Amino acid sequence: MHGYAEHGEGLLVVADHPAIKDVRAEGDGSLVIASTYDLGAGAFDTIRSSWDSWRSENYPASEAAS
Repeated sequence: MHGYAEHGEGLLVVADHPAIKDVRAEGDGSLVIASTYDLGAGAFDTIRSSWDSWRSENYPASEAAS
């Protein structure tokens, strides 16, 4: 997260989604929104690759972002 913040202007939102009885019973989950405002294609690809690597190591059953 700190590496992302060093890119300057942008927004990073991280939220936990705990299980809620009768609403979301499947269990915990998370949501991440990272803006890519004013990033060039190279910087975007570097950040995305880093994120995908972290995600697949920590959440092997998760799907890649589209």
